[in-house]
Amino acid sequence: MKITPDEILTNLHNTKRSRSVHTSGQKFDEILREQIGTQISQARKTHQPPAVQPLSPLNVSMISDSDRHRNIEQTERFLDIIETYQKQLSNPSANLRDLNTLVSMMEEETINVMPILDSLPDGNALKDVINRAVVTSTVEMIKFNRGDYLEQ
Repeated sequence: MKITPDEILTNLHNTKRSRSVHTSGQKFDEILREQIGTQISQARKTHQPPAVQPLSPLNVSMISDSDRHRNIEQTERFLDIIETYQKQLSNPSANLRDLNTLVSMMEEETINVMPILDSLPDGNALKDVINRAVVTSTVEMIKFNRGDYLEQ
């Protein structure tokens, strides 16, 4: 079957005629205003949730003496591990396996002191000590695991 350009044009013209646009007679701006008006009226019908009551300030003095002593003991243990690591690191005959054990212990103690760090108020001296120790141990763990202390 051979298709001629005349047939294409007549088929195209016929399909254009068969498509009719159904208009409601309204202009676009009228339809738009009508739709916006219904959306605004629906938005006004929604209810506002009740206001949230302010929270009472946290009483930091609720930490008992036994908790304070436990926090201090745990911090001392953490600092002792860091100090032992420092001494082993400065020892030229130190074994990397021993250092690896200390690095693992530092990692565990870092995880253990994080709740203490989060529970202490800003400006607390113990919080500052723990924060510095956590930063120091984290940096040392990264350096050790990266291989900074391997002999070349």
